[in-house]
Amino acid sequence: MVGAFHGHAHNRKCQLLWHPTYIKGTGHTEGEGCEHIFSSSNDLARSTRYLSPFHRHQAIEEFFAFWDADKYAVLSNFLWNHYREALKAVHALEIELTTVKTVLNLTDADFSKFYDDERVYLDGLRPLQSPPGEGLLG
Repeated sequence: MVGAFHGHAHNRKCQLLWHPTYIKGTGHTEGEGCEHIFSSSNDLARSTRYLSPFHRHQAIEEFFAFWDADKYAVLSNFLWNHYREALKAVHALEIELTTVKTVLNLTDADFSKFYDDERVYLDGLRPLQSPPGEGLLG
């Protein structure tokens, strides 16, 4: 899976294969969990720059141990809040989807077909070719 932010840098065909939107079971995650962790550890570079390898390693180990402990301490609230948000989102999105399906006369199978049709279309595209004499070396 490619994180949602990174997914926008990829072409559409790559997004259809690896973007969280199209991977069953990813829900509303943006897929950037590791990015958040490493981003929070960026300050370590400045504070460990002149340490010995042993003390640098020790500081990094302590940082991630504290990070884990902090996350574990608030885990139950995190899970409860996100569970409630997910229930609300599922309810709201089901209503929206039902409305869209009714207005446009669509079924669940149509959405899978649209996805498959787009992949077939993108697979069939060929790279643009320059007319003779107009290429890079022409």
